[in-house]
Amino acid sequence: MSALIAYLVVTLVTAAVVARLTAFRRPPDPIRATLDAPDTARKVQSVLSSLAGFAVTSLVLLITLSGSRLDMQIERNVDLIALLVVAYLGFVVGAIMYAHTEPIVTPGGLDLLATEHSIASGQFFRSIVSGWFALAPLVAVLGNDRLTIVVLGLLLLAIFGGWIFHAANLRSLGYADVRFAIADQGAAVIGAGAFAVLVQLVPALRSTDSVLVLTVVGALLGANAHFFFHGIRLAGVDFPPLLARWIRPIVLGDAHASVVYVAFLWLAIAGLI
Repeated sequence: MSALIAYLVVTLVTAAVVARLTAFRRPPDPIRATLDAPDTARKVQSVLSSLAGFAVTSLVLLITLSGSRLDMQIERNVDLIALLVVAYLGFVVGAIMYAHTEPIVTPGGLDLLATEHSIASGQFFRSIVSGWFALAPLVAVLGNDRLTIVVLGLLLLAIFGGWIFHAANLRSLGYADVRFAIADQGAAVIGAGAFAVLVQLVPALRSTDSVLVLTVVGALLGANAHFFFHGIRLAGVDFPPLLARWIRPIVLGDAHASVVYVAFLWLAIAGLI
């Protein structure tokens, strides 16, 4: 539970700092002219569908093995299946999002197609990182500590690789810039790292359920994205003006919550919180 509280505190505090540094409140820019959003949606939808198939196949195999070979009383095995479940659901939700993007423009001139793509990109980011992170407990099952450390190091790079993908998408869609990309990643790493240091100083804050709790957080972020995305489609041109005025902070808030979540999840998988 301490990891969940720390995640919420770090997310809120660092969001205030990043908002101050990057002018959250200004309206989004137009979509970059070189971006073919409909074509991108078709391509990414196919990728997500394939990843969903891979994730569910892995789940079926692991659940089958759990009846004979995997001890489900071991924490890393539970974490492994939880991460794959959330990744699978995220891939399905993301694929549905990209398959249903619509070129809607509100009477006030807000391009909701860019908003839809931004939310879908965030879902892709969270889901693919969850799938990547499942590799750590999977390799840990082998009991080779050196290999586990190598995988954790590679997954640390995955945090930055996934974030630059999402941040680049947000910039192409008019919602972010280079300053936001750098400030947001930096704030997430510093905030999560500060909690990891605190846990080393106060071992009582460490929890054996950190990975599972944070995986649920990722699932809730995905559910929120699902409802917001399809709420946009439901409202269409009647999208509430109040939400339209706050659309950039909403999109960037989702991005910020996601990058902090990813940083915390890596620390939990590494056993540092």
